Parts: sequence; C-alpha cells; structure tokens
Amino acid sequence: ARRSMELLREDRELPQDTGQWLYAAYLEGAAALMEPTDGHDRRLRCFDLLYTTSREAHQARQLYIEGNALQGMANLMTSAAAFDFFSTHRRHELTRWGVEVDSLLPLHLAREALACFKRYGDPYQVANGYVTVCRYLNDHGRHAEALDSLTLALDWAHGGPTPAARQAEGIIPTAKQAEGITVPECLLRIDEQLSVSYAGLGNKAESDRYRNRYLDIMERTRQDRELENRLDTLERESAQLNLLLGLLVALLITSLLLMFLLRRHRRHRQLRMLLGLRRLIALCRTITSSIPP
Repeated sequence: ARRSMELLREDRELPQDTGQWLYAAYLEGAAALMEPTDGHDRRLRCFDLLYTTSREAHQARQLYIEGNALQGMANLMTSAAAFDFFSTHRRHELTRWGVEVDSLLPLHLAREALACFKRYGDPYQVANGYVTVCRYLNDHGRHAEALDSLTLALDWAHGGPTPAARQAEGIIPTAKQAEGITVPECLLRIDEQLSVSYAGLGNKAESDRYRNRYLDIMERTRQDRELENRLDTLERESAQLNLLLGLLVALLITSLLLMFLLRRHRRHRQLRMLLGLRRLIALCRTITSSIPP
C-alpha cells in the first residue's frame, strides 16, 4: 500500500486531477500509509492529512471525500483521551469549524460527515456515518441515543429510508439509492455497535445476540474473502497456463513453418544440384562426341 502511495506521488499528472489527489491524501491519512514513525507523530500526521483533505474537498465540492475525511477525524478523536491529545497538539485547527473545542467536537464532525453523505446520496456511506455517530455515543455512555441512530443505520444499510423520509431530511435522491445493496462490512459495524449499546444498557441477551451475529458475519466475510482470493489465484494461474499454452502453440507453429521452409530449401538445393549434374553430363557427352575416333 505504501508503494502504491509513492507511485501516486510520483505521478506528474495526479496534481492536475483534484479528485484523485484528494482521495489519495484521504487514504494516506485514514490508513496511516506513511513511513513508520513513533505513535504520536503518526497520529498527528494522519490528522494533518485528513484535516487538509477535508478543507480542500470542501472548497472543491467533493462531498464524498469531504465526508470521509471528516469521518476519519471523528474516529481519531472518539475517545476522551484521544480528543485531549489532539486538542493539545492541534487546537488551532480544531477551532476552524466554528464550534466550541470540547468533547462534543468529534460528534459534531461525525454529524457533518453524515450530512455530506446524505447530500451525496450513497446509502452505504450514510449507514457508515450513523455508525461513526453511534461509536462516539457508545464511548461516552449515551447508549440509548446510540440505539436510535443504529436503527437509522440499519435502514440505510438495507437501501435507505422511504421517499417521504428522504424528502423530510432534504436528501438528494440518486441512482445509488435505488440499488438497495446490503454490504456485509456495513452490517458488521452496525452489529458491533448494537452489541456495545445493549451491553451498556444492561441487556445481556440482546448484546450477546448481536455479538453472535457480528461474529457470524465476520466469519462469512472472511470465508468470502478467502474464496475471492482463491478465485483470484485460480484466475492468475489460468491466465499463466493460457499464456504458456499460447507460447507452446506458437512454438509448434513456428517449428512446423521452419521445417517446411527447410524442406523447401533442401528440395530447391537438390534440384539445382541435379540440374547442374545434367548440364555437366551433357557437356561431357558433347566433348566426347567431338573427339575423332
């Protein structure tokens, strides 16, 4: 992954494509795809990349990237200890959103990201936005509020709310909302937070149920990825075998062609030699006949 990012930096045409450059910067910050450093420097570097990406994406009206960058920063500061760390080292940047720099700022960023995803109109991203909000609420003991948001996340994970609900929230409908695709990774995150919410409310039975479902989905996802990896391996091996077979066929055709050309050359050579011998014999006969007895 780091090598891919290095190649992107070396691409001279990339800075001309704002969307590609911003998405590359977001990925580097969200996945910490930078040179190994100590923990504090890495976290600050991730924050700086996400912060810059969010501001630039806002200026370029790249809703998808802006929402993801805001969501990445919210995830970085979800816990109280993490927020204290960034408020100490990056307080000036945290004041740029026009709200008080306190423990509610990560929730504000998560809701801003959610608003971007709703305007963008991707159900999967909206569901993930609600999960980010719920993660903050669960970490701060607001489990009942988290359950309300998780209910909305489930609705979006299954294709989004009804048209009336979309109109009430001012959501721009797009073709992506009509797909209605349930993404396993999205349900995985939702079930994880549902288990945490119910555990915080003291409902062990529901917490265990969602935890078990979370583990089941994770196992199925792992198996699906293993099958996809096997399929990719088989496809690569098949491509290699097809290439090898093609080379063998080409070699066979080339060999046959060479044999044909060599045989043809040999026949022409033998014919020339035969004609030469006939001329020589005719010459000898002519000389012999011209000698007087």
